Amino acid sequence: MNYYTNTYSEYLNNNFSNNNMEFPEAITPDCNTSRSIEENSRTLSLEQAIMEIKKSITGEKDDEIFYSVLLSQAPNEEEKNIIKSIIADEKKHNLMFRKLYEELTKIEAPTSQMSRTNNSSNEYLKNLEKALFGELSAVERYRQIMFAMPNKEKYDMLMEILTDEIKHAAKYNYLITRNFKK
Repeated sequence: MNYYTNTYSEYLNNNFSNNNMEFPEAITPDCNTSRSIEENSRTLSLEQAIMEIKKSITGEKDDEIFYSVLLSQAPNEEEKNIIKSIIADEKKHNLMFRKLYEELTKIEAPTSQMSRTNNSSNEYLKNLEKALFGELSAVERYRQIMFAMPNKEKYDMLMEILTDEIKHAAKYNYLITRNFKK
């Protein structure tokens, strides 16, 4: 029997056919080795995930504002265009998190306001590093939210956001590498 004949979508349809499926408990390892395995594999309840989604609405707005500072510091058009694409994704994520929050709670999502003061540096490279680690932190946070989603549609929305954040980290890594030797 060939186990590799099904596509991923066929696998999902065969194993998770209804929209109210429950995903198996997941282990979400964290790169912080000072924590215990139990802390690293913590899966959020739906209620906890909703609170994290609410925080993420503000977090995506904060990122959008911080990345605008990066945009003003970018030394050339190529780097500006990369950062503009990331800012556009952050705006999209904010809207997606708002939609998730409203669908899960049946309550209007809070307005997106900046939660923290702008603590960016005047140094472009330091801000790129801060952006990179912010994106990596978001991947870990969004992964935990994703595993708490009650159905495939919401899971897929989180997967889209999560993969965008991974893409952003790769782009910031590229920009850091370009600017490191300057």
